[in-house]
Amino acid sequence: MDQLEQEARVQLQHSKSKNRLNVKEKDEKKPYLTIDEFGKFLNHYKEITKFQFPKRNIPPYVNKDKPTLIVLPRDDIMYTVVEIYLFEKGVLPTSEEVLLCDDSVSVEEGGFSIDALFRLDKVREGLDSFLFNLVVLGSLKTSTGKVWRMNNNDTCIIEITINHSDEQSKKDPTRNQISVVANMLPCITCISPNEVLSVLLSQEIHKMVWYDEKEHEKVSMQRVCQYLNLYDTNKSLLNVFAYNPTNSVITLQNSLKIIL
Repeated sequence: MDQLEQEARVQLQHSKSKNRLNVKEKDEKKPYLTIDEFGKFLNHYKEITKFQFPKRNIPPYVNKDKPTLIVLPRDDIMYTVVEIYLFEKGVLPTSEEVLLCDDSVSVEEGGFSIDALFRLDKVREGLDSFLFNLVVLGSLKTSTGKVWRMNNNDTCIIEITINHSDEQSKKDPTRNQISVVANMLPCITCISPNEVLSVLLSQEIHKMVWYDEKEHEKVSMQRVCQYLNLYDTNKSLLNVFAYNPTNSVITLQNSLKIIL
């Protein structure tokens, strides 16, 4: 019995050794990279492709690290800019290094970051290209060649309205996927007041981002709700309306019923 057990163990060890050799042979012929090999490749690729911007050689007539005023005829400005950057076999300047201004640009626009709000309207055609330039590349160019560059502190809010009633969208659901770039970004789906009221009336369990009930109970919201309620019940008293904090809270459901 002991002899049979010993022979079985020998056979098992032999089988394991054979399997290891087969696996090794397969690995040597495998048409893929392991995670470790792929990681080493990426690390090596990063080292050999590491971009280093060439050191600029400053012409002697330009003060290093200090503002330099050069007065030139209008037609010579472009030539001079190129000449400065090509000094001693330098490379052409990038958009990060040169800011071209004309008579319409004020001093504040060129030198300071001022608070501003820009609204850009866009249709479906060319939306991906537009969003890629805005969100990824951080710059937009007008048809006249003017470039607008984003600041690191800028915030982009993108609103996309999907027309579910469109006959083409019903036939092809993929048409509702308006933008590939937009699908890459974090998003919040906004539903209509009618849809919200429908969910509230049905008392269904919903998994979407929902309206903050505590926010709705605040004075700033209840004041509006009381006014709307008065508008719905007795318009003649609107001119003497005064918010009453002791009144019972008007729920979101009732508020939507008044609005709709």
